[in-house]
Amino acid sequence: MEIFRFDEEVSIPVSTFGSRFRIGPLTGDGSRVRVQVMHLPPDGRIGRHPTTVRQMFAVVEGKGVVSGSDGARREIHPNYAALWESGEEHDAHTQDGITAICIEGEFDVWAMEVTREIVVADYDPLWPSWYATVVSYVWPAVENIALRIDHVGSTSVPGLAAKPLIDMDIVVSNQKISVRLRNDWLRSAIADAGISV
Repeated sequence: MEIFRFDEEVSIPVSTFGSRFRIGPLTGDGSRVRVQVMHLPPDGRIGRHPTTVRQMFAVVEGKGVVSGSDGARREIHPNYAALWESGEEHDAHTQDGITAICIEGEFDVWAMEVTREIVVADYDPLWPSWYATVVSYVWPAVENIALRIDHVGSTSVPGLAAKPLIDMDIVVSNQKISVRLRNDWLRSAIADAGISV
């Protein structure tokens, strides 16, 4: 095993576009994505400019304000991320300082989107495969205590219009195990599998 640093002290200062922050690269340019840690100090900013590739700004500490092509300013804080598409004008500012993971390149977003409205959609024949994908991530975290995972809710009914969100029940054999499912242990195991609970 090797250990690497990406703190402010070893990060690279950036001042282009009127910016004031430091960046600590985690991966190189030869990767499919580039991952960096961005350290914006108090009153730090990422000046308004177009992205060159798809870019996600995932806040891990602090809070600030971000905007995209429409110029609308939105607050952002830990456990939330802004996604800007290639060529999109964007900026960020913080009064108190912010640390964020920046991912740039070609990647799929699996995080829960909070900016779109949930609408009822016509039945999508892909919903069963979405469910199968989610189960493939969750099952390893629960297989020692669960009997099965059932696809429930409106997306499980062929032909029925629904909100395009997959609901599922983890079926266990007794009440004692059911109580364990509510504990942090299982939530942690499922989160480790990359699923939001």
